[in-house]
Amino acid sequence: WETKVSIDKYSGASPAGAPKIICCDQIIPKHTVELVRNSEGAMCGDVDLPNWRTQKGRVFLRGSLVISFTGAVIDYLWPILGMTETTPATTYSLGATDVLTQWDMDLNLAGSIHALTGCVCTKWAIRGSKGSKPMQLQIDYAAETEAEGTFAGTALDVEDVFSYTDLSTFTYNSVSRLSADRILIQVDNKPVIEYGASTTMTDAHLGPRECVIATSTPYSATHDDMYWTAKTDETGLNTVIVFTSADRVYTFTAATAIGIPALGPVTSRADQIRTPVTLLAHRSDTGPGTRVSPLTVGMAAG
Repeated sequence: WETKVSIDKYSGASPAGAPKIICCDQIIPKHTVELVRNSEGAMCGDVDLPNWRTQKGRVFLRGSLVISFTGAVIDYLWPILGMTETTPATTYSLGATDVLTQWDMDLNLAGSIHALTGCVCTKWAIRGSKGSKPMQLQIDYAAETEAEGTFAGTALDVEDVFSYTDLSTFTYNSVSRLSADRILIQVDNKPVIEYGASTTMTDAHLGPRECVIATSTPYSATHDDMYWTAKTDETGLNTVIVFTSADRVYTFTAATAIGIPALGPVTSRADQIRTPVTLLAHRSDTGPGTRVSPLTVGMAAG
């Protein structure tokens, strides 16, 4: 089965959108409708709920897209993730006044096309680990309305996927951490979703956003500071992650990432002792009124 979506990132805006088709590893729809029931409705000795005391309530349109991303795909999707384009086509960052951009999306679920409107990104993550699987982008979404529709759009350019070996730079506190065997960069927008008296989502606002970088490094003399430094640091340390493929280079910079100290299990001679690392990217100031973003993304040709 083909698993693909068509995303129009210019929903409700100008210029008019030109939907692009993106192939997915997984589409995970969690669409449902709540039942409004009166549990006090079992009357006159009948213990079962009567159907006339049941109504359909809010429509919950939530789900996830899992994509083995390429440069063409992720370049197209950056504007819908809830970031600010600080330098046109080259830099995005987590900004102080970011908003949740709305877009329209068609899900090709084989049996039917689900046309969603008013979609917003609730959370996104880039993850990868050593092995034969490509790195993946996951986008969690919430939408306003859903209808049976038609599938249309133009395909994006075919480019190389990212392997975990495309992790070309990973530094924390100016020390290389390329011995990491996995990486996660995640931004949870924690949206405040409004329904009011409507059965459908009426608005979604960016909430107390949280950016997390997670990895695993050998517990060795070179990397034991991932525990000891994280244990005492309160101001955050510069973390740089670079993915380099034949087509695209992405540089993620968390200028003040604050570590959460943790030690991994010591199990047997056959297992390497590794440190589970969690870094929380915070904003900071370099001077009066100078805001430093928790996370910036630089984009360049490969």
